[in-house]
Amino acid sequence: MTHLNSFGTHKELISKYGEENAHLIWVMGLYIDSPDLDQLAVESLTDGSDDKKIDFIKLDVENKKLIVVQASYSKSGAIYKAKANKASDLNTAFAWLLSGDLDVIRDDENGKYLNSLKQTAEEIRNALKENEIEEVDILYVHNLAESQNVLNELNTVKQNLIKILQNDEINVNARELGIENIEKLYRLKETAIVVKDQILLPEKMKYEEVNEMWKSAIFSVSGAWLKSLYNSYEMDLFSANYRNFLGISKRGRKRINHGIKNTTENEPQNFWAFNNGITILTTKYLANPEDENETILEGISIINGAQTTGSIAHSESDQLDNVKVLCRVIESSDEKTISSIIEFNNTQNEITTWDKYSKNPEQERIAEEFSKLGYNYSFKRGFENNSALSIEVVAQPVSALHGNYLDAGSGKNNIFEKSSLYDDAFHGTKSKHLLLAYCLLKAIDARFYDLKVKNNSGLCTEDEIKQLSLSKFLRFKYYILSLIGDTFETILGQGADKKNISFANGIATFEHNTILELIEKCKPLATLIITYVSKTIGINFTEIMYNKEEYNRVKDALKNTIDTIKLTTPENNPFTTFATLIAPKG
Repeated sequence: MTHLNSFGTHKELISKYGEENAHLIWVMGLYIDSPDLDQLAVESLTDGSDDKKIDFIKLDVENKKLIVVQASYSKSGAIYKAKANKASDLNTAFAWLLSGDLDVIRDDENGKYLNSLKQTAEEIRNALKENEIEEVDILYVHNLAESQNVLNELNTVKQNLIKILQNDEINVNARELGIENIEKLYRLKETAIVVKDQILLPEKMKYEEVNEMWKSAIFSVSGAWLKSLYNSYEMDLFSANYRNFLGISKRGRKRINHGIKNTTENEPQNFWAFNNGITILTTKYLANPEDENETILEGISIINGAQTTGSIAHSESDQLDNVKVLCRVIESSDEKTISSIIEFNNTQNEITTWDKYSKNPEQERIAEEFSKLGYNYSFKRGFENNSALSIEVVAQPVSALHGNYLDAGSGKNNIFEKSSLYDDAFHGTKSKHLLLAYCLLKAIDARFYDLKVKNNSGLCTEDEIKQLSLSKFLRFKYYILSLIGDTFETILGQGADKKNISFANGIATFEHNTILELIEKCKPLATLIITYVSKTIGINFTEIMYNKEEYNRVKDALKNTIDTIKLTTPENNPFTTFATLIAPKG
């Protein structure tokens, strides 16, 4: 299996978290499309003594999605099937998560242990109350063969959860991620067209346009044909599409899909005129030699029209044969041409991803600067890009360092959707500045990871438990990073430009320091500021994070503390040590 070979190369991840947890983290990074596996581990891995049958939990505020995972890992080999009872444990997980007594989970008798699931459960319940969750993914992740027994158990969990939620606006999905589906997921990330089957399109070509690197034909296809495709291949059908199908809902971003579904059911004769149609990418199309009214497609991916296809597939109309959809089929076998076709077909409408910047001159400049420092920087999609640094992992830290901690905490797509945020983060920004922002954020993550390990052994102090509790608020680390940006001048003892400040020459180059070494150099500063800020604010971060006056109060108090520490221990403190690494104005 290709994905197993790839997972095996992550020696550092396996050494740090153990093979079982490392496998879970790696698979979830693949599933969520997140290359920052350490961040996933710190934020979402439960790994405690009373995990309530939950191994991984993530409330994705940006995409309004809750992901709950039970996992297992075996050294027996993929020929064995996973046990179904582990999947059924998710019933226990959701029963407690949504309606269990949170007071049952307490610190240990000495107050030395914090189970972060309590904070997570409170946050999830509040999100459900405020209608901030539109989708729930129930996952069983393992490295064994998949089975119908497990699927049956997962479907039972799904139906039970639907009854508990009593909210038809929330889509609930249940999925087993064993070796077959993980391999498929891995290959999906590596190739544009996942569905390689020969597809019979029961229509004759209406018009054709031919180019040296591609050719394209126009068809009218039926809603019934699209529904049969979706039922056969589901999300694999959209492998080359920046968006998957978003679902049917009456609110928010999914309202248009509800409208498409209504048209199929109430005005099928007008669908062709009302809808923009779909675009299909294939490696080859040709007339069926056995029937001139049919066309054969060698492989298929719908690169534009995921919402149209998914909405039709979810329609219960018996008139889908009468629903006609404009369909453009594009054939190409040239990799560069395919990449451009995918990009431009997906950027005609607004997309919530960084992919549209993959050919941006600004990003090419930044990549070249990083290359001169000895680091790889990726600004294109790819889970396995063999680079710690990429456009998607530096966007949030640099935005937070500039003071936009609320926007940074709302998710990376938020930064790429708003040109003002993107420009603030990247326009004219030097690679050494991006590197500093990234290393500071990773130093904050590293501090929280250390506390998590210490807490699992019951060794945390009361102050450390509070720090760990605050870390469960997704925006808290960006809040800390923003405070660092606003106190740079006090930390350094001289004027500084927080939008240009960077590692000094000779510090940032790979020949002098690896990224891990730079993170370690930033860690004492991050640790001290986290410690102080956690003493200064209350335990419920949501009560203050929108309050600018409170932010300024904390900032001013932090500056006074930094000055005091520097005066009392001028020769040996984290601030003067950090200052030796820094060029204040870039």
